[in-house]
Amino acid sequence: MLSSRRDEAGDPVARRGSKRIGWVAGLALLCALFVGVGALAQAAGKPDIAVTDIEFEVIAQGSGATRPALTESQAILGDAVRVRAVVQNDGDGPAGVFGVEFYFLEVSSQETDRIGSATVFGLAVGQQLKPAVNLDTSGLAPGVYQIVVKADPEGFLGEDGSNLCNNEIPRAACLGEEAKVASDYVLTLLRVGPNISDVETAVGALPKCRMGPLTRRLTAGFYNVGTVSLTRRNLKVDSFYRTDLTGSFASLSANLTVALIPSESKPGTHAEAFITLDYDKLDTVFEKRGLRQSNDIQIKIVITPFADDGTPSALPREIVLPAKRELSSFFSPVDLWTFPQQTGCAPSPQGGAVAENAVKVEPTVGPDGLIYYMPGQNADRLYALNSRGEELWERAYSGEQLTSVAFGRYDDVAESTVLYVGTSAGRLYALKNSRAPEQESTATPVKYVVTEIWKAVVGAMSSRPTVSADKTRVAVASANGLFVFDETGASKLEFTSKGAVNGPPVYIDRTHEIWFAAGNSVYKVAEDKTIVCTIDAGSAVTTPLEANPAQSVVYFGTLRGLLFAVDAAAPKGQECKEKRSVNLNSPVRGLSVVREDAEGPDLVYVSTDDGYVRRLSFDPSDSSSALAAEEVSAPELKLISIKTAPAVLVAESRVRAVLVVSWLGELRALSRNLDELLGVEIWGNFDVPFAFDSGQEMSLPVVNTERDPILLIASADGYLYAFDLSQLVGK
Repeated sequence: MLSSRRDEAGDPVARRGSKRIGWVAGLALLCALFVGVGALAQAAGKPDIAVTDIEFEVIAQGSGATRPALTESQAILGDAVRVRAVVQNDGDGPAGVFGVEFYFLEVSSQETDRIGSATVFGLAVGQQLKPAVNLDTSGLAPGVYQIVVKADPEGFLGEDGSNLCNNEIPRAACLGEEAKVASDYVLTLLRVGPNISDVETAVGALPKCRMGPLTRRLTAGFYNVGTVSLTRRNLKVDSFYRTDLTGSFASLSANLTVALIPSESKPGTHAEAFITLDYDKLDTVFEKRGLRQSNDIQIKIVITPFADDGTPSALPREIVLPAKRELSSFFSPVDLWTFPQQTGCAPSPQGGAVAENAVKVEPTVGPDGLIYYMPGQNADRLYALNSRGEELWERAYSGEQLTSVAFGRYDDVAESTVLYVGTSAGRLYALKNSRAPEQESTATPVKYVVTEIWKAVVGAMSSRPTVSADKTRVAVASANGLFVFDETGASKLEFTSKGAVNGPPVYIDRTHEIWFAAGNSVYKVAEDKTIVCTIDAGSAVTTPLEANPAQSVVYFGTLRGLLFAVDAAAPKGQECKEKRSVNLNSPVRGLSVVREDAEGPDLVYVSTDDGYVRRLSFDPSDSSSALAAEEVSAPELKLISIKTAPAVLVAESRVRAVLVVSWLGELRALSRNLDELLGVEIWGNFDVPFAFDSGQEMSLPVVNTERDPILLIASADGYLYAFDLSQLVGK
């Protein structure tokens, strides 16, 4: 006898999740009585019991309501149904007594229970019988029930192992037979009126904002388990939310739309409803309710089928996100903001993507904590943003493409910062960004005033200026050569004899010497224009020159795949001393040099055109230290043609993550050893890969750890993205 409970409408339904698979207590004793007969039968040969089919018959109708025409595998809720198993002996010997067990599995809810058992008192060779049990459906819920039959499950007959495959149905293919498909053995219990089964929806189909693909449509699968056909006009969808699992649900007041596929679902057939999540409308509700990224929320979607005459179902069906007993952030806690701000969780940029290669420069973070950014195809506007992505000011340069910003002196008392920015028109600007003096101290956002201090004409620039550690010098590379100025704008060096200079130079403070690349060579010059030394790199230098934190080694990569480590302290009159070089067998596109310990070795993370990131370790103080790629990322972590330097997150004297992008707009976070993709928690799911795909070219990722660690990255889709890195700090 099935145990039962009552649903919302007061009707009895099957006990949920029972799993009570018992046996007839006296079966073993009964078998013992026939053991002598069984032994004699076995001596003549071996039986092979096969369950070949399942049949259904309504033996008593449980409802006086008007009944529609039904198929042989359909019944009305409340009917008594006889379930028969077709069992035959395909062996060469007779079978003794054995039991047959019957179970069900409701396909939508995955609820299971035992129906009952029958006993077969012997089966001759070739004989077929139909043992049966009666199923009282009044204790069940409307749904699609897969019936499972198992003959002699405890093996009393002693069949050979090769003959056991066909003892149950459904089953995989046995030797010489086809598989018995589970969908062929289902009993559909219909409730009079409009009804649907439990809704099947993917657990992982959770809305996320930009970090990973956005789920804009939920696919809800269900069966029509009513006695009337349904179209999309017969389905009503309501949405609710709550921020506390013990609290009640409130209406979202957002009109979710639903499209039913196929256009008509007849009784007993499967259908899919595509529920469209309107994030703009949901976002408006959340804004009014004061919900933000840090707030937990649970969303409930209720689907109610209606008959054509407006009669609703007694059993509305629910989808709960992220799960019935879970709360989660509606917005990804990793995704902080975009500039300009996207509306809700817009899956594509407003106005569409801009022209190819629109990303010209990376954003920068100043000592004042502000973010400086040059967006758009022409990159001719300089914006200052606060840490929340709010615009403080913008400054236009009439079509002159800007370089990334470098920073001079910062006055924390006056709250002013000196900015250096170059342009494609050949001008170097020195600007001062200062907090507006007349505003109230509590004003939000804080207001700033930007003024021009001085400017110089040096020739077209495409790379960021370089500022000395003591902030007294600014060096720029241009199409005309190398130029150095002091903080007042006075010229300290003009070096034009080697032609155009590639990339930003390196300024060595203790010697006032500058390293720069021109053509296939790298030079070190003094401020008196003396060439201290030269290195022939053998091919074009493809990376910015980078000095280690101690300014004792200068690193750079080339088109032919060579990575160089050069002694930065070679005295005048001597050759530049190449400490080490290594062939990475692919053009070098970018490098980042960090140290986890002031006295430790340099860790050099290098990106190459073949889509790999490599880590090299080099100790400048150890003459025997080798410069070699000690670890290479696994093949499954390979990206398509990495065009920028990796960004390295260092926290508490240890590399926590290496962030890299491909030219296709793939952003990934790799472990310190480059052997795994790092994950974060999003929408209640643990270890979701830290992965973002803009689909457009992206700039060099910039890590800022001055306050809360964040990642800034500009994309050719026209947006600056900010991501929270705090979850990666503990990796």
